[in-house]
Amino acid sequence: MALRQFGRAKGSIGFFDAFKLSKDPPSFMTLFQDSVALIGILIAAAATAAAGTLNHPEIDGIGSIAIGLLLASSSVFLARESKSLLMGERAYPSVRKSILTIANAHPGCLQANGILTVQLGPEQVVAMLSLEFADSMLAPQIEEAVISLEEKVRVDNPEIVALFVKPQTAKTFQDQRDAAFNNPKQPRRRDRHT
Repeated sequence: MALRQFGRAKGSIGFFDAFKLSKDPPSFMTLFQDSVALIGILIAAAATAAAGTLNHPEIDGIGSIAIGLLLASSSVFLARESKSLLMGERAYPSVRKSILTIANAHPGCLQANGILTVQLGPEQVVAMLSLEFADSMLAPQIEEAVISLEEKVRVDNPEIVALFVKPQTAKTFQDQRDAAFNNPKQPRRRDRHT
């Protein structure tokens, strides 16, 4: 049942790629754990049968060690695949591309400078978007443009639960990005009066 359910969810991509790309750990964890349990049962049955047939009880111990290694390796794999979601993995590239395309085509937006996304859950994404607006636009016009942009993004990407827009020029965006990636964090000076 888990195999059928995961097969429908993964679509045409391979199982390993589906495990790596999935934003919904429970969907593949059940299949993976059930598969490991069945392989463990097969190892235990083969080791027990071989130990009894060949009259070598150490084969049973080797089977137990093999099962332990199988369980440990599967735990490491699942922890590695789930860790990125717990720490804030990026959204699918198609979601990021969709948001940038919508923003670049939006009236009043000169260009989308960049986007950051965080996957909160299987169907929950937070996006932060840097946009350059026309210099002739006033604050109320920018506010209206941002509201209509948010509506359009949510229609095309319902998994977006929050979209934060930062109006800034492309040069300011690039300068801030360069500063963030090129300069190690300096410890903040403590104000003597606080």
